Parts: sequence; C-alpha cells; structure tokens
Amino acid sequence: MYIPPKLDRDQLRVLDAINQRGVVRGRDLVRFAGFQKPAQLLEPIAVLLQNELIDVTGDAYDEKGILSAVFSTRPSANTAVKYALS
Repeated sequence: MYIPPKLDRDQLRVLDAINQRGVVRGRDLVRFAGFQKPAQLLEPIAVLLQNELIDVTGDAYDEKGILSAVFSTRPSANTAVKYALS
C-alpha cells in the first residue's frame, strides 16, 4: 500500500509551483514558490527528489546549479502529487 510522504510548507509550495507550470526553470521557481534566495530551494528540492515526486534536468545540489536546472513533476507520481497538494 502506498503511503504518501508528509511534506512541510516549503516543500508543498515548491511542489505546487512545479505542478501548476508543468516544467519550470530553477531561476523562475524561486519566484513562483515565493522564496527570496535560491538556497531556500535546496532542502525542499532534495526531499521532493528523494520521494520521487519530481524530476530534474541539471544540477540541483548547489545554489548556482539550481538556477539553471529544469524541474517537472514525475508522470508516475501524479496521484501522489495530487494527494499531497489536496
């Protein structure tokens, strides 16, 4: 039985911003998620990747790389994403 992950407020903001746009560049994600600094994305992105809710193209492990990375929700995680955001 699938048990969806418990996400905190920041993780939900990032997931919602990605889900609403389908594909989003890290530079834009900072603004869409309501953050002031790219470094604020590092922890939420790490958790969402660990829980296999999003995909990333590029480097999402440091502040510089996250700006040029491209994020999207995983097609295989659509049900989990909808549940997490409800």
